[in-house]
Amino acid sequence: MNPDRPKLLLNATNALTGEPFVISDEAVAGLNRSLSSFPVSRTVYISASYPGLFTPLMLMPAGDGEADGASRGGTAYDGGAGDNLGIATLLRLLERDTTHEPLEAHFPDGCLVIAVDATPRSRRDNEQPLSAAAALLANNRRHILDRAGIPPADQDRVVFSEFLVGHGPSRCRFWHIALRQLPDDDPFGAQAARTPTNLGLDQEDRDRLRMAAARLVERGRHAARTVGQATGQIDPSNQALPIEQRVLR
Repeated sequence: MNPDRPKLLLNATNALTGEPFVISDEAVAGLNRSLSSFPVSRTVYISASYPGLFTPLMLMPAGDGEADGASRGGTAYDGGAGDNLGIATLLRLLERDTTHEPLEAHFPDGCLVIAVDATPRSRRDNEQPLSAAAALLANNRRHILDRAGIPPADQDRVVFSEFLVGHGPSRCRFWHIALRQLPDDDPFGAQAARTPTNLGLDQEDRDRLRMAAARLVERGRHAARTVGQATGQIDPSNQALPIEQRVLR
């Protein structure tokens, strides 16, 4: 990628250990390779290769190890198993980069994490138990959003929050754009938040999701304008406002 552009990090999961595997310069350095030797299509495949549907991809070391490199390489698949929203990776980087320097040294104009959350709303009409995979993903989402400053009871309603970074007073703002924030009593919201994941979308589904994205982004912008310019401090007087407008001022 162009080094003058924002850094691209693609999440995968180490199939041998279950640990997150972030496709980055640092991750492939152990294979004696540069990230530029992996086509973007290959890395996107790794990041989206859902276990059981797609074959995990071998990451082979360069040079002499490539012939027998399975033992010294690695195997990776879909990143959702460890970090389904991609937020944990950013939090780890923020924590790492603020070990020796304050957050303001890296982000003098402020820190904002934007999460696009397409987690659907479950169909539970028949009261069937969740699958183990669905339960794990739900718990993963609940935990990471809590870490980003949104408690579990508010995770389908609150748009903005903030969270501490490192051991000092530094804080980063968080904007959560989630399909599940669309109300269930709105027929459009109920449909958009229940779009099934089947590796393909028809035109109606695509149009509905585009409209949902526009609604959610405008909702966040309206909430920010209503309360005022975000500066990183939560105003407790906002408790009288609707919950989606209790944002940073």
